[in-house]
Amino acid sequence: VTYSLTITNYPSNPYTNFQTHILLVPNPGTENAPDWNQPHTLALMIENHMDGTASGYLRYKTNLPNANAMMYNAEPTNGPVGHLATVEAPTPLGTWSLTFLNDTNITVTGPGGVTATANLELDAAGYFGSGLVAYFGNQPNGSVKSGQFCTLSRVKITGAWGPDIDDTFPGPDIDTNHW
Repeated sequence: VTYSLTITNYPSNPYTNFQTHILLVPNPGTENAPDWNQPHTLALMIENHMDGTASGYLRYKTNLPNANAMMYNAEPTNGPVGHLATVEAPTPLGTWSLTFLNDTNITVTGPGGVTATANLELDAAGYFGSGLVAYFGNQPNGSVKSGQFCTLSRVKITGAWGPDIDDTFPGPDIDTNHW
């Protein structure tokens, strides 16, 4: 299964930690911050840097509602590790994807063909096996970045149990057959 998004516009002033993401959440509620509120989240978090480059971080958490420390931890001596991989890209613009080769093997691909692979622990993979909701979007992560946004020109989900989704947002409205 592959989840991907294409970014065609990013804030012209690089705002550190401005984030674009693909969040995969099993059976979420109606809250507006499922990566924080829900106990289980798997995420590709894309952030730009001051030099115009970008990083894509593959992170997850399990059994941690209303918190996200596990997602940012890469050091086992600090508790459960949720940071799985990092992809360094020359720009945030372009296509980013998250591909599951099976339940535990994941490849992250970023602009310029950069890739990283990771393995999700089998017990954690069980939380993300079915009933997932995919969230594509951005968040400013701080009041100084409020009002900043990126433009997603394409979103795709392929290989899942349901019909593939390939939306280029020809708009003016969101296609309710997909979303």
